[in-house]
Amino acid sequence: MWGPADPISGARVLPRIRARMPRARVVGLAGAPAVGHYPQLEAPEAVAAALTGFLAP
Repeated sequence: MWGPADPISGARVLPRIRARMPRARVVGLAGAPAVGHYPQLEAPEAVAAALTGFLAP
């Protein structure tokens, strides 16, 4: 899960991660409200949904 509004490693870093690890599953938590460095606190429902997707068989 990736918070694109993170001022340190936000949206500008995500393309490089995807280029270096093309097979990695990355979920960008875009939308309102903006999700940044603490996605589990800023968008707990979106984090729960993404985790469920990762953990589902």
